[in-house]
Amino acid sequence: METQNAATESSKALTLAFIPLAVGINLGIGALVQILKLPIFLDSVGTIIATVLLGWRIGSVVGVVGFIIMSLTIFPPAVYFSGTQICIALFTHYAGKKGGFKNLLRTSSSGFFLAIIAAFISAPVIYYLFGGITGNGISTFTIYLESIGLKKSQAVIISGLSAELIDKISQCLIVFFILKSVPKFLIEKFHGGSLKENNFIN
Repeated sequence: METQNAATESSKALTLAFIPLAVGINLGIGALVQILKLPIFLDSVGTIIATVLLGWRIGSVVGVVGFIIMSLTIFPPAVYFSGTQICIALFTHYAGKKGGFKNLLRTSSSGFFLAIIAAFISAPVIYYLFGGITGNGISTFTIYLESIGLKKSQAVIISGLSAELIDKISQCLIVFFILKSVPKFLIEKFHGGSLKENNFIN
């Protein structure tokens, strides 16, 4: 019993220690993207990797906390996309449990479907709260699409989906390569995610 309690406490401590690291990954990459005004996001790597390691609840915490801090420091609209972060964690967990990160093809497919989900969840926020323009790199493409005759709603969806496809597939692949490069004896200490289902550990 004492051994089991010690293992549980160790697992909790590891989880609490990893959350700020994962939040920092979201913030660090997200800040670089905002500074460079790139037409992608790359602000959910921490959310995805936390979900694969520890499950959707921890992934959601990482995503929401990261976006609150991002909203206060880097990109004010970020907090309004906290719901998207929760959906990213939920889908990542579901895909992970189905072996969605077993190999490059499955990982890319998971990124593809994640992109569609993220684009359509974020589109109403962008359209209704910000009039289609949030001030990031994607907004330039949205403005261009409007200038060639598309309705604002169409421009928001097309620009968002175009960016998300590149973004989410890239982020899922980044997570795949990160986890493949970490020694198994280190990541096998994490529980609650989908490491076994994707052969990251035995």
